[in-house]
Amino acid sequence: MIEPIGKIKVHSKQKSTGAHYTPVELAKFLAKRLASLAVKDSEGLRIMDPACGDGELLKALASELPERISEGSQFIGFDQDIDAIADLNNSWRSGSIDARVEDFLALSFNQPSVSSMFEDASEVQTLADVIIANPPYVRTQVLGALKAQQLAMAFDLTGRVDLYHAFLVAMTNALKPGGILGVITSNRFLSTRGGTSVRQFMESNYDILEVIDLGDTKLFEAAVLPAIFIGRKRAKKEIQSNGKGKFIRIYEDPKSKTTEKKKSIYEILNCDVDGSYIVGDHVYKLATGTLTLNDPSEPWKLVCKKEESWLEKIDTKAQFNLGALMKIKVGIKTTADAVFIRKDWDTLPQEIKPETELLRPIIDSSDCIRWHIDLNELTEKILYPYVSDDGKKRLLDLDNYPKTRSYFEYHRERLAGRKYIQESNKKWYEIWVPHNPSYWDQVMLVTPDISPTPRFFFTSEHSLVNGNCYWLTLRQGLPSDYLFLVLGIVNSRLMTRYHDLAFNNKLYAGRRRYLTQYIEKYPIPDITSPYASELVELVKQRVFGVLNGDSQNLLEETIEDTVYKLFGVED
Repeated sequence: MIEPIGKIKVHSKQKSTGAHYTPVELAKFLAKRLASLAVKDSEGLRIMDPACGDGELLKALASELPERISEGSQFIGFDQDIDAIADLNNSWRSGSIDARVEDFLALSFNQPSVSSMFEDASEVQTLADVIIANPPYVRTQVLGALKAQQLAMAFDLTGRVDLYHAFLVAMTNALKPGGILGVITSNRFLSTRGGTSVRQFMESNYDILEVIDLGDTKLFEAAVLPAIFIGRKRAKKEIQSNGKGKFIRIYEDPKSKTTEKKKSIYEILNCDVDGSYIVGDHVYKLATGTLTLNDPSEPWKLVCKKEESWLEKIDTKAQFNLGALMKIKVGIKTTADAVFIRKDWDTLPQEIKPETELLRPIIDSSDCIRWHIDLNELTEKILYPYVSDDGKKRLLDLDNYPKTRSYFEYHRERLAGRKYIQESNKKWYEIWVPHNPSYWDQVMLVTPDISPTPRFFFTSEHSLVNGNCYWLTLRQGLPSDYLFLVLGIVNSRLMTRYHDLAFNNKLYAGRRRYLTQYIEKYPIPDITSPYASELVELVKQRVFGVLNGDSQNLLEETIEDTVYKLFGVED
């Protein structure tokens, strides 16, 4: 049995409940889209919101439908917020309203058939004609492992489970074949590896009519990047989606130059012409086109024809994807950074000051700058409880390091209480995600996991990398020049644009995720191709040369130009 998980309209509980109520204008925008699809020659519709809160979405759709249909329709809402349901029932003005204080997910799972939610009709009649919803977003880390496992089993989910994933399955089960779903979700499912099962489910069950990526428009108070999915449920699950749905993509783009002003983001969304528009002090870039569906394990592409042509031109120049050339590893994750990573080791009392040979410099995302960093300027060191034994990682015997033992014992309660360590059967003073010390002799590239601009750099010195970074090493047998070829490409404007278009994963303030699943797919040309050797030498100059400001800027622009020439496109 699934324990109730509801929407509670209390700001301090938003993170745990996922309750981000729908802004009025956004509700109207989605309602207009659905009203144009749902109108039919009948006396009325069954319209449902399974996480209705105070009913903003239901009210918006009721007002957008033709009066004859609205008055003849039944509107059904579920939520666990007693006050919100009471307000909805008291304020309703159109058609009939059946607003219930119930947990839709628990109800969906506990009942043998969705039809048993409604007692007065046959199974087919009780299913909804239209579902409009903004279900709660709560990620696995906040749900907790047990709750996530329950949802995964109940709704046949895989990967990192978010609460809205379960809602998508339950809503689909409650929708008639041919019925319309309009749902506001996090946009993460569009592009992340964790969204694979969701993309697969939506492609299997819906003709996708429209996907609207609302990006960093800040339409919600919370730091949620929303998207809208609109689809028509197919009668036959085995028929795959035709992939002909439309998309709209809108992100803030302060570098765009435009003078065309709009009153709101919603006015931009209703524009017929792609381009950049000003709303107040912000510039937004609008793109529209036809959705491209790949294998569900790959992101959905929201690119227009011109952008798709550009991507194809870049891909034709590739001999490899970056993942074929380099191993990509995430940095160390301790789950107790305050114990393992410090700046003030020298200030500790002598009896608990760990042995010096166990303290190693560690690179944090805040240390990362493009091309090269001075490791002598690193301020943090990590107490690393492993050594290399014939190329294999071996845990330290603390009996040989009495001061380190004393230090760990001083922090034993915190270290032993880490749930990830307990679940993995590691010893209480271990690191959750360690490195093999034998890797430290390799030259590598390092990048922060999140950054507004690429900040890949080269290092040949022996430092560890923190868990907010990734590190890349050449696969065995490849010449070292590939390292510099890759470095020039990954730091370029060209690859930044490729990253945005191919993976569509911007966060707020233009920050990008530099995750393995994206950077492993970067296209890399043949190192013997024209301009490749020139790029390698230019990057070596940038990494190892001593340059003043003007000569450094000139060299970097020459690197940028050479990357564009290498791929055969203009900047």
